[in-house]
Amino acid sequence: TETRRWFGIGAHQGELSVFMRFGADFTENYYEYEIPLNFTPWGTTVADPDAIWPDDNSFNIDLERLVEIKQQRNIAMRDPNSNLSNSIPYVVYDGNAKVTVIGMPSISDVKAVLIGIRNPKQINSAAGDDGLPKSAEVWVNEMRLTDFSNKGGWAATARISANLADLGRMTFMGSHNTAGFGSIEQRVNETFREAITSFDFSTDMELGKFFPEKSGIRIPFHFDYSEAQSTPQYNPLDPDVKLSDELESFETKQERDSLKRVVVDYVQRKNINFMNVRKDKVNNTKSKIYDVENLNLSYAYSEIYSRNIDVEYDMKKAYRGGFGYNFSNNPKVYKPFGKSKFLAQSPYLKLIQDFNFYLAPKLISFRTDMFREHDMRTLRNKSRGDVPMETSYVKKWDWNRNYNIKFDLSQSLKLDFRANATAYIDEPQGNPEKGDADY
Repeated sequence: TETRRWFGIGAHQGELSVFMRFGADFTENYYEYEIPLNFTPWGTTVADPDAIWPDDNSFNIDLERLVEIKQQRNIAMRDPNSNLSNSIPYVVYDGNAKVTVIGMPSISDVKAVLIGIRNPKQINSAAGDDGLPKSAEVWVNEMRLTDFSNKGGWAATARISANLADLGRMTFMGSHNTAGFGSIEQRVNETFREAITSFDFSTDMELGKFFPEKSGIRIPFHFDYSEAQSTPQYNPLDPDVKLSDELESFETKQERDSLKRVVVDYVQRKNINFMNVRKDKVNNTKSKIYDVENLNLSYAYSEIYSRNIDVEYDMKKAYRGGFGYNFSNNPKVYKPFGKSKFLAQSPYLKLIQDFNFYLAPKLISFRTDMFREHDMRTLRNKSRGDVPMETSYVKKWDWNRNYNIKFDLSQSLKLDFRANATAYIDEPQGNPEKGDADY
């Protein structure tokens, strides 16, 4: 609220006006609120404060009303036959006040406030305006912001978990909170300004249970799927307009869905993996180098899709696969002269008697892993012009191999060989999805 004190010379009531202009700037994006002035007669004393500070000279600006007027203009601009535009002042008379909107101002982006006095141009002689210059003394008293919205919100969380005997378990979890929700100690401006809905489903199973126990087959399986959606309370494209009001202004469901797809932050995740698929040994027979139990396989796939006000499309995919072989052995030690009584009689020949060696390795291990990921992203065009946005591609393909051989040549002489190899597989530029037209 603003109150003012006025003294006018050669001016009648209403011939001068005061305006307040606020927005991102003072020329292209602003709201303007203008009211006519009532003058205090000369000689008025402090005994009559209402005459010095008349109520008619007080600004009582309803910020929501300013936003409504801007919305009226924006809705009218959707008509193809409309002559309105953002660069043309849109004027609405609200009681004795004159409201002007230019550009796309936002209450949330007010960087400066301009207060000015205006001698409006004479419209006609019948209006009581002599069309002459005026002289006045204007006092601006104060500005206050009142009537904050204290509307709160709520939140809820649910979790369900089920065990499927020895097969595995399944878990479902969901949560939702509305705009305005926050803890007790939080201030109004610290509470959520968006409604967030999320759910998550995950399961871990041992698919090897579908095979006979004596087969020894183990197939650990994991799958999870989740979605999260954040709906802002205010339209990010017009930050002082509530999204619900903006959606109601559209006539068709297609238009509403199109806007929601732009302003709602959405993330979807998928993960599936088979880790360490193998066949366990079910008997006590000695391990052979050719046993299938020495092998193991792994595979994993993950996908993350997201979109928001800045990104129109973002898809990240990752593939991981691995094959391993591990043979662990307890080989027999051979001592060809260990039982020789002749060599045992001489301390000088004992070294020959202790001679020993192994014919089989102690460990043979090999593993190869491939990891491939790619990210396809298209930024959203938020400019007024029709600017084509190119999709960017980021690709990576790694191939890692590990070798390990442990061979005890004798009880005192051991060989341990390890080797690692890493390769980067270069892919051609462009879309990595084989089924797409621009592959």
